[in-house]
Amino acid sequence: RVDRRQRQMCIRDRYAVVAAILIIAIFSGIYTIDKFSNQKSNLLSNNNFSSLLCQTDSYEIKQITLPDGTILHANRNSRILYIGQEYNLSKREIWIEDGEAFFEVAKNPEKPFIIHSGDMQTIVKGTSFNIKAYKGIRKNEVSVRSGKVEVICGDKKIGTLVANQQITYDTQTGEYNESSGNWQDAAAWMQNRLVLKQADVDELKLRLKQIYGIDVVITGGILNQNHFNASYPRDAQIGNVLQNISEVYDVKYKFENPQRVIIYK
Repeated sequence: RVDRRQRQMCIRDRYAVVAAILIIAIFSGIYTIDKFSNQKSNLLSNNNFSSLLCQTDSYEIKQITLPDGTILHANRNSRILYIGQEYNLSKREIWIEDGEAFFEVAKNPEKPFIIHSGDMQTIVKGTSFNIKAYKGIRKNEVSVRSGKVEVICGDKKIGTLVANQQITYDTQTGEYNESSGNWQDAAAWMQNRLVLKQADVDELKLRLKQIYGIDVVITGGILNQNHFNASYPRDAQIGNVLQNISEVYDVKYKFENPQRVIIYK
């Protein structure tokens, strides 16, 4: 009986060891899959690997010259990262975590310049272009001033752009559209000009905050289905902009205080 009991205990112990090994293996596999599937997010969130290249608030535009001579102009409300130890070794990589930037990339065919913005990658060797990738706006956009730009989403190349061409990518549906467009409109923020091209209501509110410093409250979702197309000179007053919106879309507006306006029906 003792021998039988000991044999049963040994069998149970063996099963326990095997089960433990399987559990460790399963969790190791899950960790590995998770590690690689989230490689980018881990890379950006781990301060040991990534560096904050630039962060701007609602009222600030910054210009930065990178080690390779590339000039980066960061719009307001932007957060841009890179891996300082690896930048300009075999390639040059930038992550736009949130916001918008205009790049004047120093030419170096041996070291491609890669910008990650959400699901998109923009790859160049020497050119100038604008990338819009605000988290609060569902459409990311690449607009080219000069040179040639390759845009990739996942493993698929979705376009090759030259001067005055752009790609707009819907971050919710995955749909994209390539079109012609004046690069100066895309980069109008660099001159503090308000330009709206098929902008949704979230972009309208963002741009008015950036340029005029006002918060816009739109009641009842009355403009949610609209897209806005307009271009204003640098010295345009906020009253003129709001008046145009009220006339075109049959709405009213009032200032609750100098920094807050209500749009209503």
